[in-house]
Amino acid sequence: MTSALISCIKGRSTVKGIPPPVGLGYSTSRHANKTCIFSCSALSMQGEAESVKEKRLGKRKVALFVGYEGTRYRGLQIQPSQRGAEWAAQVPSLTVEDVLEDAIYKSGGILESNRGSLGKIGWCRSSRTDKRVHSLSTVISLKLECDPEVFESEPDGASIVSGINAHLPDDVMVFSVQRVVKSFDARRECIRRYYEYYIPVSFLSLAKREAAGSIDDVIDRLGDAWRSYEGYHAFHNFTKRRLYRQKRHSGQQSSVTSSSDDGDDDDDTREDTEDHDAVHDTSERAKGRITFEWKDERDDNDPIVRSHYRYVEDCTSSNGLVELVEHGGVPCVKLAVCGGSFMLHQIRHMVAGAVMVGLGIIPPELLRAAVAPPVRMNLPRAPPGTLVLSDADFGKFRKSYDGKPSPTQRASGDSLILLDGGVERQREFASRILYPGLNEQLQHEDWEQWHEQLSLVHYDETMAEYVVRKSEEWFERRDALKEERRQKRAEREARLFGSNTTSDD
Repeated sequence: MTSALISCIKGRSTVKGIPPPVGLGYSTSRHANKTCIFSCSALSMQGEAESVKEKRLGKRKVALFVGYEGTRYRGLQIQPSQRGAEWAAQVPSLTVEDVLEDAIYKSGGILESNRGSLGKIGWCRSSRTDKRVHSLSTVISLKLECDPEVFESEPDGASIVSGINAHLPDDVMVFSVQRVVKSFDARRECIRRYYEYYIPVSFLSLAKREAAGSIDDVIDRLGDAWRSYEGYHAFHNFTKRRLYRQKRHSGQQSSVTSSSDDGDDDDDTREDTEDHDAVHDTSERAKGRITFEWKDERDDNDPIVRSHYRYVEDCTSSNGLVELVEHGGVPCVKLAVCGGSFMLHQIRHMVAGAVMVGLGIIPPELLRAAVAPPVRMNLPRAPPGTLVLSDADFGKFRKSYDGKPSPTQRASGDSLILLDGGVERQREFASRILYPGLNEQLQHEDWEQWHEQLSLVHYDETMAEYVVRKSEEWFERRDALKEERRQKRAEREARLFGSNTTSDD
């Protein structure tokens, strides 16, 4: 390159093998120096581009399917502590994202300049689970440093997966790395989340009241109570209401509402709530007292707003008992729930309410009253160790302008799904790591402590009857209004249909 450049500058010849730039206004006889310099610059730029390409392959938008056994973690999301070293020493220091980011960096997927700044690479999670909660189907979207040609032969990114997993502990695993469209956002595109909760039968046998009947009766009532959550309800008594309340005199909502949509999931205020587990709560709930209040009028200091409402699509309970491991499995009951989104601790409060009905601690009518907006009620919270995010559904990919399927659609179909290679890794992780871990959690001391807490539960029966009666009246008025609106809509459509028919005649 050096000798060629000297030759060009002296004007003796052009670079061998590179013709003059015909058509750009240059003449080989009158502008030999310009021709040589142009040609040498092209060679220099080409060499630099090849050098840069070797150093950095570039970012590509991908979706990571991740699973984890969350017992020893502080939750999924990285949360810098604001309370100092004394508080930090009392809680687990690691989150799942701490170890995941470190593994991706060590495998070359994150540059040094972007390490510790996940916003720079568009990091976004489909769900945010709380401390000690597990997952088989968390999806994280990000711009990953990788060779895009890998996905042509490996749609599930098998080689990238191996590189990341080599730096992860056994209780965290990446199942698949799949190419997605640039606009893909894991939280926004996740339209449905599935959770499972496991309850040891030994706990139900120990905690049931004398009048509760046999263990089969307990399980039947538990299942009926669980299914009563289906539908669109105000679950304000199943979470921390203030976190989802709109700020007064402003168009903004609290940080949870604006940034988190996820079931029993963590949020930006975790440090305010995470170390207050149900079994260690010192509030009225921990003392065993369930309190009630009926609001005849809207309370501006404690309003129930749209963000307190959730649509629960499906609630099911296992037919018979379940054992998660083949040998030495603890018999348990599985509760499953599916919905678009859930609030902080919502599912664990839902479990506790259904369990209390099953054990004969509260009547089912009182649990139904808990979703009436005028009711304020404090409910216990079930232990976190056996809650699992088991699956997730995603919306359809946006189509290209020419209507042709993108490489992402050719690999995954119309929406993001875990590909076959990832499914195999997911099954292996579940059988080898997650289910044995859940089996241990079914024997955790939390269940004994929760039994002690539930044994203290008491409430004013007269006030409970009043709340049940008022809530039933409220439900009747609501249903009557719905029917009235339905009839008016039908009449309006009938008039429109009739006028159209007349004009056609």
